[in-house]
Amino acid sequence: MEAGAAVSLAENWTSSGEEVNATFGPFLPNEAIDNGASSWTEFNLTVPVDLELESIDVILDITHTSRGDLDIILESPMGYQSWLAEEHGDSSNDYSNWMFNTVHHWGESSMGNWTLKVRDTDNNNAAGTLNLSLIHISEPTRLGMISYAVFCL
Repeated sequence: MEAGAAVSLAENWTSSGEEVNATFGPFLPNEAIDNGASSWTEFNLTVPVDLELESIDVILDITHTSRGDLDIILESPMGYQSWLAEEHGDSSNDYSNWMFNTVHHWGESSMGNWTLKVRDTDNNNAAGTLNLSLIHISEPTRLGMISYAVFCL
């Protein structure tokens, strides 16, 4: 590596621009989650911003006696689904401000109606509650990463 060339490149570096953020929410539904594998509890929202998605962070606070009993899906306006959590052997309590991440919607538009679906697969336990949710989406640009926290459920 030529040190002089590296220094010259650094001296003439052009910034990729500032990160832009926008937040709507948070939403605090305190909504009961249906108990039993045959039904989904759905939380709908509309995103008014048109971004070409790269990744989505979904932050959830769910009260439940066995988080491994929960299936969680994020469905885009185009109908594509990201499975954020599936039934598994974790019998610990709650998803306490838990961050899920997906790149499954890469290239989709953020604009439109989104649905968060939660299902309690064990109808023998007490039902859970969705207490809080926040979704953060990001879009790649030629000038760097522009991020928007655009909606909350």
